[in-house]
Amino acid sequence: MQRPGVEGLSTYLKDAVEETKHYLPKNEVPAIEAFSLPEPEAPKVEVIENSTIEMLNPKAGTYGEPEGVWTFTRAGTATKLKATIVDKKFLAKFQRGVVRFFHNDLLKVRLKHEQTVKNTKVTNKYEIVEVVEYTKNTSRATKNV
Repeated sequence: MQRPGVEGLSTYLKDAVEETKHYLPKNEVPAIEAFSLPEPEAPKVEVIENSTIEMLNPKAGTYGEPEGVWTFTRAGTATKLKATIVDKKFLAKFQRGVVRFFHNDLLKVRLKHEQTVKNTKVTNKYEIVEVVEYTKNTSRATKNV
């Protein structure tokens, strides 16, 4: 049916030509193909979660707002990651102004990393579950929060 010049297809049973004869025009082929093809597979989704303790340096923040996405670099590297902070005690200190980030501050955090794989596409989500330790400027004393 997909060859050039073919306009349709006639079918019949050998012993009953007139009673079983059927003509299928070429324009009906897509409907038959759609019916005969298998159902598309649902996308395969897998979620992988890991929690680690990591050292991070603040890069860019939420400009005074306690909620939102922050940008950090992994301490000692140029690797950046975007994360939300869900540690309520730490966010309260940030909102009161007790903590103000500078790029050379150091945070020891419990970081939750969630990778969602949908077919072959991967998305990453980072959450700072707890700020274990906050050090303002590496030359100053450590403040536990």
